[in-house]
Amino acid sequence: MFPRYTYDLPADADQSVLLPGESHRRDNISDDALADYRASYGDGVTKDHIFAYVYGVLHHPDYRARYATDLAKLLPRIPKIADAIA
Repeated sequence: MFPRYTYDLPADADQSVLLPGESHRRDNISDDALADYRASYGDGVTKDHIFAYVYGVLHHPDYRARYATDLAKLLPRIPKIADAIA
């Protein structure tokens, strides 16, 4: 499971509440990853674009079938496409 965001709860937070108002949302796509994708595909790329791309790759049947053995034991490697439309 690779969520788009994670939430940090204060140490004294009520753990029975799913998302208390004082939680801090942390972006799981780093600024370094964003810079890398922008260098490859242009400045119009956003973190939401990266998330959608990675989601699509990880859920594509051909990718899952081809790398099934590796995916069972390692974190996935996400290929970049060479002929992207900018």
